[in-house]
Amino acid sequence: MVTSVKKIFLLILMLTPTFFLTSCDLFKSTDEIINDKVQNLISLIESKDKNGIKYLFAVSKVKDINYFDDSIDELIEYYNGEYQSKKSGGTGTDKDKHGNYQATWLNLSYDIKTSDEDYRIAIYWCTEYSTDKDSVGIWSLYIIKAENDSTPEYSYRGDGLWTPGINIGKVYSENK
Repeated sequence: MVTSVKKIFLLILMLTPTFFLTSCDLFKSTDEIINDKVQNLISLIESKDKNGIKYLFAVSKVKDINYFDDSIDELIEYYNGEYQSKKSGGTGTDKDKHGNYQATWLNLSYDIKTSDEDYRIAIYWCTEYSTDKDSVGIWSLYIIKAENDSTPEYSYRGDGLWTPGINIGKVYSENK
């Protein structure tokens, strides 16, 4: 009996660090989780990690985009400088639930300052999709140099179409 108690105690001691390392997000606010996701994206772009960037995107959204790998190259070439700061332009959350199906999307806007340039990004990011794990990830990413944004007084939302993949230099237009 004592041996069983010792084994259980040892097992708990061994699993406790694993629990805390793998469930760090349980103790973070939604804003902290979003901040970490955006910071990770910026780090991957700056380190020119094409596979890391691709991994952030939802497989179901980019599998049919023939030029997706080329768009990652374009993104890396477009982005200049080293990260200095970022400011949230707003975060929205969309949730959908029907029976066994549940999904959550984040609608993000950030202004990014680097040593060489100021950028605005907009991201539509699926964080949960209970019936299709290939739909979890970034669905749509827009980036523009701040000087080229025609509506700098508003949060950046790309062209408003949320086209899947990477969209560079797109602005909203009433005449779509």
